[in-house]
Amino acid sequence: MPIVQADELQSFTAGIFTAYGASAADAATVAAALVKASLLGHDSHGLLAIGRYVDKINRGTLHPAAQPTLRHARGSVAVVDGCYGFGQVTARFGVQRVIELARTHGIAAVALSRTNHIGRLGDYAEQISQAGFVALIVASGAGRGGSVAPHGGRERVFGTNPLAWGLPVQHGRGPLIADFSTSAIPEGKVGMARARRESLPPGAVLDRAGRASADPESFYAGGSLLPFGGHKGYSLVLFIEVVASLLAGSVPSSSAEYRPGNPTLLFAIDIEAFLPVSEYHRHTEALLRRIESSQPAEGFERVLLPNAVELAIAARRRKEGIPVPDVLWAELQELGRKANVPWPRQDP
Repeated sequence: MPIVQADELQSFTAGIFTAYGASAADAATVAAALVKASLLGHDSHGLLAIGRYVDKINRGTLHPAAQPTLRHARGSVAVVDGCYGFGQVTARFGVQRVIELARTHGIAAVALSRTNHIGRLGDYAEQISQAGFVALIVASGAGRGGSVAPHGGRERVFGTNPLAWGLPVQHGRGPLIADFSTSAIPEGKVGMARARRESLPPGAVLDRAGRASADPESFYAGGSLLPFGGHKGYSLVLFIEVVASLLAGSVPSSSAEYRPGNPTLLFAIDIEAFLPVSEYHRHTEALLRRIESSQPAEGFERVLLPNAVELAIAARRRKEGIPVPDVLWAELQELGRKANVPWPRQDP
């Protein structure tokens, strides 16, 4: 399996998107987001997406030069039209708007409409929290007909409908971030397991007959993903499918009127509108220290905060490089050849 440094992959990825019509700035934005996802260990939202985006450009469903616009604003609420450009560019535009509105109104919400895949929601929760606000983000979107079955069912009805939140923290810590799919496993991780020829964890996928399966191919042969946590995850999947889709001007993925996209709602909350920021940070830091000092359960070395594993993976991969599965490496080489972009160099 090739090992490649992050800067090599970022330059290569930006070169691909520039060759397909993106501006240098937008190509750099998208490349940085994808490579960061792989650095954090979220490979399903990282390099695996490059070929998918190029395919969308070739099919005319992703317009690489399109720029987001403000479609509608009322008080602390706004709707951004992504014009089916790069989702990461639309999301960054939306983050800037929601921060501005939260500074004025104390709490704000911005919907991202007509947007392609925006990547990791955690990126945008981090940007909002770095500005000093509490962040909450929900998104829907999948292929037509969905990919996730309701609890007790076997037919695809929903998207994987991720959720992310972010908390500003001090004392040398970055923002505290959680970012997760409301399906038991994101579709991208099924794709990565397929590329690595690995099995899936139990309780993640059903085959087309409704039987539990650990084979990634069973999903692509007409199976479905399951919600996490049984009926609890199912209720959250349903909530996001309605709220993120409809308020962002889309429809549920099971609707005959559905058009593929990634409708998203960004929320930002100004802490100072509720209590002094110094009090917030004093109590939050005390809670985090209490969590980290609590006794671990059997089988665990210590108690970790939500994004501690990702940060450790990122530190290691920045030093050692990002592993690229052989199947994906071959795909990247072919993309580079077609776009006349030099292949990223492997570490020896």
